[in-house]
Amino acid sequence: MKDVIYVEHKNFISVKGHSLSFKNLINKTIKYIPIEDISMVIFDNIDSYFSNQVVNVCVNNDIGMIFCGINHSPIADISSTYCHRKKLESIKSQLTVSYKTKQRLWKKLFLQKLLIKVNV
Repeated sequence: MKDVIYVEHKNFISVKGHSLSFKNLINKTIKYIPIEDISMVIFDNIDSYFSNQVVNVCVNNDIGMIFCGINHSPIADISSTYCHRKKLESIKSQLTVSYKTKQRLWKKLFLQKLLIKVNV
């Protein structure tokens, strides 16, 4: 499972080796997160900034980027076309599953949830 990174405070984001570097510009702390562990970066601080290389690395590694406005609502996103195609293929394969398979999966899911409830 990949992580969603939420940039809440004023940060400078850059690329260092195979990681994204998040330098908090208020308390000067630096955090490194491996690129392969990230699925999405959400920028919720309009004072944060990043290098052009960050955008290139994110797009090339199928990492989505969402930018929020002053009211903390999403106003823009950046993602690769490959990422969109992969999501559409996944949805298409889920929609084309036969009724019999859906019923079998639903039964397995229901039984697992029931077992979890019994064991709690």
